[in-house]
Amino acid sequence: MTIAQLQDLELTGTTLRDRAELGAGALTLARCNLNGADLRGLDLPRWQFLDCSFDEARLNGARLDSALFRGGSARSAFFIDTDLAGARFEMVDASDARFGGALMSEAEFLGCRLMGATFEGTRGLGMLLQNCNLYA
Repeated sequence: MTIAQLQDLELTGTTLRDRAELGAGALTLARCNLNGADLRGLDLPRWQFLDCSFDEARLNGARLDSALFRGGSARSAFFIDTDLAGARFEMVDASDARFGGALMSEAEFLGCRLMGATFEGTRGLGMLLQNCNLYA
């Protein structure tokens, strides 16, 4: 199965369910701006986000299991009640992000900035934080 790639999209403040080019199935988004975007409740398993910006994006209730976030930022993003089982965050600045109630089984955070991020009420076993900065 091949994964389609879209790059350099300007999706600031967009409701992603209104974007037909995003279609169904796993996608790779590279260098896309999703600051303030609305991804609430979307089904995005195995999607890859490479050097994308999610600052203040709303991902509440989204299904992002086995998704890859490599580089970029998710400062003050909302991952409330999101399915992040098996998701991988590599070198992402997720300072002040909110993960309350998220399913985090086997989620990995590698070399991420997590200062001010909150994880209250998260669920699941095997979450890994490796080489992450949790303090200011």
